[in-house]
Amino acid sequence: MAMLMLVNRPAAPPLMTVLLTEIQSPAFLVEADRGGEIRLAALNNQPTPQGRVRELWALPVGATAPTSPGLLPEDGRIVVPPAQISPMPGMLIEITLEPPGGSPIGRPTGPVLFIGRLMAARGT
Repeated sequence: MAMLMLVNRPAAPPLMTVLLTEIQSPAFLVEADRGGEIRLAALNNQPTPQGRVRELWALPVGATAPTSPGLLPEDGRIVVPPAQISPMPGMLIEITLEPPGGSPIGRPTGPVLFIGRLMAARGT
């Protein structure tokens, strides 16, 4: 029976956060699985200012610089493939406003529009 319990361990819950605006208004729902996939869905999508793009960033706990898995499409939906980032509890997720093509220096250059920290989702 102990062997069965080891083999059938429940999967770790997904990690989730709500990205908030500077006035603490919800803007995006973020879900990340332990395999590395991150999914965003817009809750209150507003158009990006002309001549700018929104870029997604992830900053793991203890890291000194964020990593960008890419630009956020205008519809606010993106799926980040596994292996680009390893989601973990406490990881900071943010979206910045950048020049066309994204940050030219590999780290955020524009203002942070939305921000949140991943936490394990809990069932009821």
